[in-house]
Amino acid sequence: MLTLEELSNAVGAGDIDTVVVAFTDMQGRLMGKRMEAHFFLEEMEHKNPIEGCNYLLALEMEMDPVPGYEIASWERGYGDFSMVPDFSTMRRIPWLEGTALVLCDVAWNDGTPVRPSPRQVLKAQVERARALLDRFRMSAKESDYASSLSGGQKRLVEIMRALMLQPRLLLLDEPMSGVHPSIVGEIADYCEALRDEGLTILMVEHELHMIERMANPVVVMAQGSVIGQGTMAALRQQREIVDAYLVG
Repeated sequence: MLTLEELSNAVGAGDIDTVVVAFTDMQGRLMGKRMEAHFFLEEMEHKNPIEGCNYLLALEMEMDPVPGYEIASWERGYGDFSMVPDFSTMRRIPWLEGTALVLCDVAWNDGTPVRPSPRQVLKAQVERARALLDRFRMSAKESDYASSLSGGQKRLVEIMRALMLQPRLLLLDEPMSGVHPSIVGEIADYCEALRDEGLTILMVEHELHMIERMANPVVVMAQGSVIGQGTMAALRQQREIVDAYLVG
């Protein structure tokens, strides 16, 4: 990686003469412009914007504009935005002599980010993932591989992974199964909080005390057929359900 000071030194020494200023388009390609290195440094020193056209975010693989984008179209017109360098990404390009590359975020001329752009989408996903890790008290595990987690922690990761999609209906298949008793209560607390926030949860579960705590209504099935529906208190009075699940 290169710092601005290191880039300036390399430019002064004649080692670098070009800076590629690029952002990621909707197809995952790098788009942008080549800038003469001295001019790039001058623009950064004076904090001048690096201009680009939002047309570049609306191109398909053959470089033809795709209709239907809200931010850029023939009907709306194609306007300018600014490319904002992320200097933590600046590096030399080994296959292009005398050239450095810096990746950029893209922002409208008033400074607000172009939210549909891929880097902004990724940043929003990372922020949401970190918020979920914080909510589920797993921030300390952010950089750990899932394979290194305990069974209960993996179950929490499964729930967080589903919540990343911001569902209106969450499907859970035996979330308490095979989980250490100390984690069962945590999972129940999280599910209750999500339910109270308005998220509908459809859960298949055999831990009856947890079903009684969390679910209303409860649907009981046996041999692929529904044999009862209602509150757990009412279902405990039905002989067929008692014989199927509550005895032995």
